[in-house]
Amino acid sequence: MSVLKSEIVFYANGSGSEVWQQLANRAPGEGLACPLCGRVFQHKNNFLKHYKTHTGEKPFACIYCSFRTIQKVNLKTHMRNIHNVF
Repeated sequence: MSVLKSEIVFYANGSGSEVWQQLANRAPGEGLACPLCGRVFQHKNNFLKHYKTHTGEKPFACIYCSFRTIQKVNLKTHMRNIHNVF
């Protein structure tokens, strides 16, 4: 399923979206379900990282080659292993 980048902003900005309502109203130990695939997360940050897989967004780019990734830690690993930086 394709998702527009503007849709992730809707989910991330906390402006009354169903995701943040679900997060606020969940019972202790209850997870947060992705509205696109149903995968359940216990933490908001894990949900946000996962949600980027639906958008195709890869905001972290290598300055030495065309490698792009969703998470900063993956870029650091790439820089260290491929370019011997860090």
